[in-house]
Amino acid sequence: MPYIGSHHSASLIINADDFGYFSSVSRGVIECARLKAITATSIMANGPKFEDTIGWLKEFPNLDIGVHLNITFGSPLTSGMKACLDPYGGMFQNRMKTAWLILSKKMPVSTVMEEWRAQIKRCISKGFKILFINSHEHMHMLPTLFKPFVALAKEFDIPFIRFTQPEWQITLKFDLLFRNWILLTLMILSIRNKPNNYFRLMGTGVSCQLNLEYLENIFKKMKKGVVYEFMCHPGYYDKNEIVYPDLVRYHSWEEELRLLTGEHMAKLLRKYNVKLGKFREFQNWI
Repeated sequence: MPYIGSHHSASLIINADDFGYFSSVSRGVIECARLKAITATSIMANGPKFEDTIGWLKEFPNLDIGVHLNITFGSPLTSGMKACLDPYGGMFQNRMKTAWLILSKKMPVSTVMEEWRAQIKRCISKGFKILFINSHEHMHMLPTLFKPFVALAKEFDIPFIRFTQPEWQITLKFDLLFRNWILLTLMILSIRNKPNNYFRLMGTGVSCQLNLEYLENIFKKMKKGVVYEFMCHPGYYDKNEIVYPDLVRYHSWEEELRLLTGEHMAKLLRKYNVKLGKFREFQNWI
């Protein structure tokens, strides 16, 4: 599937996840869109600032829009999911607890799909053409969710999905190594249901911790004729809005914004002859 781009250069779709997460994060995504540093963004439709920020995207019709399906943060949209989460105050739990709820069948797959369906419909109701879906913290890669997730894309005639693959960087950080092993396991378990409508994913090796050394390394590896999706998380940090210590420790929103919009990124694109691409360019291929 990835080998559908120009034979003269690699194509890079730069996709900013988490639009709608927080107003400050969404402002950062909009800044990247204004400077043409990203080509796509995925919307967290149950985000607390969805209604306040969704209209901002209307100013950028050339930006590809997707849905960042979420079951690990904030409040659900559907009554079924709210009832499922009643023991937890009706709020989504972290990824480990959510995975346990799903695997133990305390959170039925049908309830997850109902919630995700509502999140997609909410974005469509705002007038957007949805070109791709992925999920917050890659929860769609759970084997019990992946096949229904693929079916959901077909149901809504969404051309592309994300098939998350780990990236193995030289690191001694236990959390990165542990996450990669988890992603590898999930990828192997889901691979039999893997469709063809995805691109080679980059960005998982430094998720939410983008740095210049990593960018240099991935650009070196890009091959002519290959289309890549680059996952990133730019934004602004507002301490009065983002009051979750774990999120603050995990994310480098403003550093990612600086790297994506700065001269270093432009130089790398030129140096390695990489062309910015969009999901919409490849719709007719699949």
